[in-house]
Amino acid sequence: MERKQIQEMVEEIRNIVKERLKDILKEDKNAVMEINGRYGITRHGALILLNLLSCYFADNDYTIIHNPNHQIVNGIVIAKYTISILKDNNLIMEFTSTGGARVTDEKDAHKAIARAETRALKRAIETVIGESINKLILEYFQQDSEVKISKYQLTNYDDDFEGNFDEEEISEEDIPF
Repeated sequence: MERKQIQEMVEEIRNIVKERLKDILKEDKNAVMEINGRYGITRHGALILLNLLSCYFADNDYTIIHNPNHQIVNGIVIAKYTISILKDNNLIMEFTSTGGARVTDEKDAHKAIARAETRALKRAIETVIGESINKLILEYFQQDSEVKISKYQLTNYDDDFEGNFDEEEISEEDIPF
């Protein structure tokens, strides 16, 4: 696949996601949440977008493989999410992103894993489409009063981690992937 074809495909994906994201926000109040004035996509919303990408690629005779992976190191969940796009069993593109969450900031390790994986998934989708999902969400809220939002389940908010990890808490050698 040539560079120009890949660029055209990425642009088409970006446009489809942008168009469909607005519909998702209008139809499903659980796809995004607001906390402290910031909008962010939830796990539910990220999975809807992943499904959208999967359908797009399947319709165009591509295979999409998505692979979450996580490790808990010194009480911090580090998640890696990889989205691979293949054509005729040949790797065309691959996008990998990471996300993190402290186990102590969540109710239990399972919640921390879910939060870290959601952050990694959201970032992987953003690398596929080449644009910030939260930025798109904010634009839609500013333009359209029909967009719905859920203000519950603060513990499930999937915004970017804003904490700082001390260098002593985790190092590159601690991360197995």
